[in-house]
Amino acid sequence: MKLTTRIFWGTLIIGFLVQCWTWSFRGEFLDRVLWANQIKYFETFDPLAFDSTAAYGHPGTTIVETGLIIHQLFPVQERLALVIAMSLLISLAAAITAVVAFRLGPNKQWWFSVASILLLNHVYVYATPTAAVVSAWLALLFFLTWRMWKLPQVHRHDVVAWGAVAGFCFATRVDSAAVIAAPLLVVLWRKLKIQQMLALAGTAVLIFFISDPFLWVLPMRHLSDFWLKIWQMHQHFFREYITLYEFADDTPLALTAILFLIILILLRRRLAPFVPTALVSALLASTTVLASIVFTSD
Repeated sequence: MKLTTRIFWGTLIIGFLVQCWTWSFRGEFLDRVLWANQIKYFETFDPLAFDSTAAYGHPGTTIVETGLIIHQLFPVQERLALVIAMSLLISLAAAITAVVAFRLGPNKQWWFSVASILLLNHVYVYATPTAAVVSAWLALLFFLTWRMWKLPQVHRHDVVAWGAVAGFCFATRVDSAAVIAAPLLVVLWRKLKIQQMLALAGTAVLIFFISDPFLWVLPMRHLSDFWLKIWQMHQHFFREYITLYEFADDTPLALTAILFLIILILLRRRLAPFVPTALVSALLASTTVLASIVFTSD
């Protein structure tokens, strides 16, 4: 068995068990009831599946569909099916990312650190299901961008893989996917030919459409509902001010990484950066936009 195959299956299986234990140990988590109900609504074709004050609108259908399949195949309730679906999707993203990290090098062992960070991230349990799952898949999208940037020649399967992951991310949570994917696309625009960019976009749209059944029945309404949901999330919740200490306490690893990346940019003439400067700049731009949204939301 190839080493990359062992890395993939080892990360997937161990990661799945770790994630199941983490979510089960947590017990109740943010919006668990909403998304468990959404699985039930999908199964029964209940009109409440379109309730924008509940789970509808992210769209989150990748989680709902996976949970529904688990619920129908095994004798588990929707609440447990949701936990299993989230654990499986996060572990799958971590496993694929670990393989990509191994192939990137130059230290062949750093894939273990990448997988550990993605699987042991304590922030998951404080996030909504869509935010937790999409964060792992957006990390994979970044690593795929990194790989394409380093390749002397980008092949068709690299383009298709990026588009497929991007489409999956958009079907999981549109707003987060847009904020992260947009600067990455700007970076790839400098690398890819126009035909490759069109193929990438076409693959993303296709996977997005396949992964989001709402687009099958009411495409125009569903697309407009994305903006309604984003507006609701940004404007119509009780304001809870976040102090600098709380922000630093919740995201120490992210802040450390941001500081490290800024130092890499400042020392780019003396220190050959492991991560290309263009990708570092894209990450910092995404972080700035996301932080602005968080600090200006009600």
